[in-house]
Amino acid sequence: MTPRIFGIGLSRTGTLSLALALRELGYRTAHYVEHCAARRGLDTWLAGDFSVDELADWDAAVDLPVGACWRGLDRRYPGSKFILTVRDEGPWLASMARLWERRPITGDDAGEYRRRVRLAMYGDVAPGPATLAAVAAGHQRDVVAHFGGRPDDLLVLDICAGEGWDRLCAFLGRPRPASRFPWAHRGQ
Repeated sequence: MTPRIFGIGLSRTGTLSLALALRELGYRTAHYVEHCAARRGLDTWLAGDFSVDELADWDAAVDLPVGACWRGLDRRYPGSKFILTVRDEGPWLASMARLWERRPITGDDAGEYRRRVRLAMYGDVAPGPATLAAVAAGHQRDVVAHFGGRPDDLLVLDICAGEGWDRLCAFLGRPRPASRFPWAHRGQ
């Protein structure tokens, strides 16, 4: 299986910025919008089934459900690179509260996708701050421990704190673009 690049940070940790950066570096990158449209992972990854190559047309995949399924993706795509985007807890919790407000669970296909992905990642469709903080801390701890013996396979990146091209390009072995690092949703 061809190695991929996986952005396994939680929503609102710079995942869209990472997707835009990977696209600028020439990677065909699927973000949550593409995952939702394709209903990617609902009947496979979230059920623990990685036998189907749901990423045949992509070089990289970022945002949920990738963050909920990273262990299976690591087994399915050996030699892949994983990028854990992180963010300070206070601003992240505020951003997540705004996200839940803007994107409620609805009765359509997109709402069902959100519901199942949120349950897989957070254990709830609208978790409160304490649950979110515990999930985020556990996710980061588990990812770092998993890749502890393989430091060349994991980059922990804090885009919201200003990290960008230098660390990302060094990790991927790509030249640094002259452009500014894309930062979507600045201040959200």
